[in-house]
Amino acid sequence: LTPRATPIPPQPTRQTLSVAITFPDGHPRPLHEVRLLVDGVTVARRDMPPFDTLVWDLTPYTATATHTLTVVAEDSLGLTGRGADLRVQVAVPQPPKGLTAATTHYGDYFTWGALALAALVLLWVLLGGRSARAPLREAVTPHWRGLARWAQNLAAQRHAAAAAKPTALAYLIPLPQEGEEADQSTVPILTLTTSEALIGSDPAQATLLVRHPSVAPVHARLWQDQEGRLFIADRHSAAGTWVNYAPVSPYGTPLEEGDIVHVGMVGFRLHFPGVGEPRPVIVPLDSQDTV
Repeated sequence: LTPRATPIPPQPTRQTLSVAITFPDGHPRPLHEVRLLVDGVTVARRDMPPFDTLVWDLTPYTATATHTLTVVAEDSLGLTGRGADLRVQVAVPQPPKGLTAATTHYGDYFTWGALALAALVLLWVLLGGRSARAPLREAVTPHWRGLARWAQNLAAQRHAAAAAKPTALAYLIPLPQEGEEADQSTVPILTLTTSEALIGSDPAQATLLVRHPSVAPVHARLWQDQEGRLFIADRHSAAGTWVNYAPVSPYGTPLEEGDIVHVGMVGFRLHFPGVGEPRPVIVPLDSQDTV
C-alpha cells in the first residue's frame, strides 16, 4: 500500500516590505542607507536605490512567534530617522506527529483493513459451520460481527464530521497585547464562517466575541460582497475601528490578506485560507522621527 500524504503548501522564504519615507522639513534629500531591524537586529540593508523596498529573509524562523519590525533611514547629510515599531506574527506550520500523523496518512487504510479482517473472519466462521466445533463458532461470531459494525460506523462518522465542518472564509489572528507572550494571547482567533458577522463584546448581539474594555457591545461589522471581497465598517464605537492604523468609517473599508485590523485597542492580523505569500506590508514611519 502507498500512504496518502497530506500535501503541505509551500511556505514563503522571504517577504518584500514597502517603505514610505517623508522629510518633515519639506526638502527631500538623497538617502545614504535604509535598514530593516527585526527585534533590534539588522536583517536587511540597502545602500543604493531603490530605497522604497526591503527584503526580509524568513528562512531562519522555525517556530511561530511575534517579532518587532523597525525601519531606520539615513540621508546624505548624516541625519537618521527611525520609523514606528510594527509587530508582525510569523506563523510556521508544523507537520503532524505520532498518532495524529498516522491517522491523517493512513486513516482510510485502517478503516478498510478492519472491514477486510472482519470479512475474512466471518467467512472462516461460515465455512467451519459443518465441523464439530460449534460452541467455539457461536462464541466468536458475535464478537467479529460487532467489530465489522464498529468499523462501518467509524467510517460513517468520519465522513459525516468532514461534511459538517463549516468552511472558514477568513481568520482574524490576534496580535499579542502589551505584556503578553506570542503564544499566550487572551483574545481568541476570530473565524468568519458566514458572509456577514458582527464583532463586539456582547455575546447576545455580537457574532464574533471580543471581551475587552475598549470594545463596544457591537463594535464593527464584517461582510463579503457578491464578488468575494471582504469589508469592515465601524458601528459608531467610542474607541474606533482601524485598518493598517487608519480609521475606518461607518461606510466600510475593503480588507486584503495580511491587513492589521484594530477593534478598539485589540489588534488582529487578517488571513484568508489557502492564500500563499501575503501582499507586501507597508511600514509607516513616524513623521517626527523621519529624516
